[in-house]
Amino acid sequence: MARKIGENQPPNKPLISGPNIGIFNIQYNYTIFTIDPENDNIYYFIDWGDGHTQGWLGPYVSGQEIILSHVFEQNGFYEIKVKAKDENEAEGYWSRPIYVTIGNVPPDEPEISGPNSGKIGDSYEYTFITNDKNGDDIYYANIEWGEGSNTSLLGPYESGEFVTVNHIWSEKGTFTIRAKAVDVHGSESDWGEIRATMPRNHSIKSRFQTLFYFIKELLEFI
Repeated sequence: MARKIGENQPPNKPLISGPNIGIFNIQYNYTIFTIDPENDNIYYFIDWGDGHTQGWLGPYVSGQEIILSHVFEQNGFYEIKVKAKDENEAEGYWSRPIYVTIGNVPPDEPEISGPNSGKIGDSYEYTFITNDKNGDDIYYANIEWGEGSNTSLLGPYESGEFVTVNHIWSEKGTFTIRAKAVDVHGSESDWGEIRATMPRNHSIKSRFQTLFYFIKELLEFI
């Protein structure tokens, strides 16, 4: 809790920024910044969320950005926060935390784009894209077209790469197209999905067109 020393004001709540995804035993840098109302020098206390703390570090000039490094030794989810005090021991509030995931993270659920209606017998193009926060290459482990047919294990592709797949429906209906991505470490995404309706049979339409032109020609002949 913030407290005052006489009329002295504590530093403002610090801001902290830096990577929120990483790998254990790799050093990451975090930037810390705050201002003291009286322009006093500042000290920082950092809680890395993994049982390790640093502080009080300083003094630093009010408004000066500082960079601190840390190595997370195990996979896990961590909450980093920092607070500041001035040279007169007036201590401020904890910063808003930054949340860090150390270890492999599954790819995002795929985004699917393409026609949501069409005709039986025609080929339609669908585009799939997903991102992996660790930057790993990905596979599309399974694409379900909703009528019993699947496309499996396409890839590998780079994170964020567009992938285009064509499909032909042979029956009428409304179908749910679903896709799941998996990274090179075997971590699977959630399902991404869209719906597509195939209301008409292309061959039936063609027969009606042929019949229409036949009747038209017959009437013209008569």
